[in-house]
Formats: sequence, C-alpha cells, structure tokens
Amino acid sequence: MVLSCVNWIVVFVLEAFIFPYQNNNLPNTCGLATSTSCFIFSEVAYTYCLSAVVSGAITLGGIIYISVKSSNHSSHSKPPEDNSVMKYLEINDIYSRVTTSRGCVRRKGKDLVLDQGLLLMKNVLRISQFHMTRLSNVQYELVYLMLPKCYQRRFSLDVGTVLVFFIENDKISGQFGYKNLHELGLEDTKITQWHLAYLR
Repeated sequence: MVLSCVNWIVVFVLEAFIFPYQNNNLPNTCGLATSTSCFIFSEVAYTYCLSAVVSGAITLGGIIYISVKSSNHSSHSKPPEDNSVMKYLEINDIYSRVTTSRGCVRRKGKDLVLDQGLLLMKNVLRISQFHMTRLSNVQYELVYLMLPKCYQRRFSLDVGTVLVFFIENDKISGQFGYKNLHELGLEDTKITQWHLAYLR
C-alpha cells in the first residue's frame, strides 16, 4: 500500500511539475495551411517514457523488498489441513495464498490458528462471536449498530434475514442459515474482541 502511494505521488510530481517545465516550445512546420500555432515540445522525445521507467523501478523495488522481508520473517509453522479456515478457503497450503506467516499464523495453546482476516479472500467477514457473513451484508450490520436500541429491532425486521455462516469454538462449523440482525448478537460483541481473533 505504501509503495503504491509512493509510486502514484512520484509519477504525479514528474508529470505535473517537472517534465512540463523542462520543455521549450520549438517552431514546427504546420500540417494544415490554416493552422496558426504550430510548435513541438523540445524534451518530449526524452521524457515520454521516463514516468514508466521510474514507476517500473519503484514496483520492482517493492517486489524485491517484500520478497526479502518475507524470507526473513517466514515461519516453518504450517497449520494443519483440517483448520476450518483452510477448509473454507479450499486450500492445502497457506503459503499458496500468503507470502509470510507473520501475522497470519499464531500458536494458541497446542493449536496453530489462522487470522480470520484471511476470510476476506472469499469476501466474508466475521461479524460476531458466532457468525460470519458476506461483505455485501456488512453495511446493514453497521447501520444496525449505529441506530438507537429502540429502533434496532424494527430496522432488523425491515431488512429481513441475512445469510450467515456459523462459528463454534472459534471454528467454522460448515453450517449456515438465515437470521435477523437482532439475532446475531452484534450489540453484545465489541469489535476489539474479534477483529484480531484467530480461528482454529
């Protein structure tokens, strides 16, 4: 993300503030007899590809940086294939989806658990202790939480049921169903309790 922002800023500065002021207007032969202002820019032949070169260099530098950093912080900890997140993502090796286990894999007691943020690969987000749902439904949960308690149930009934996947003992159970918002325990769950949680 940081490198993407740096890349955009550098290219913008080059194109908006540096290259234009390096050019001088040179007289040129007009293509049409009716043309009155025929000129060319003096430095275009030298600067037209520099932005692409600089952008490519920054991108290549970012790839090298990420590769080196991931190799330095890589872990040999490999979650078991029966991990509920691995099953849900339908993968056998977590390293086929992530460059490093740092922040993704954690030891919890005797178990190796995975960051539930990986569920975003399938556009799914955990919204409470026992439920997760599609990202397209999260907007309704956010509105529900911002409403006064006296209006929450009414809003929940107006929205209707949403598809949720059930979580049991920090494991994706593989079962799903439809529930109203007021049945999901949204108001009883602090974001800080599950935002950084891990799943078995």
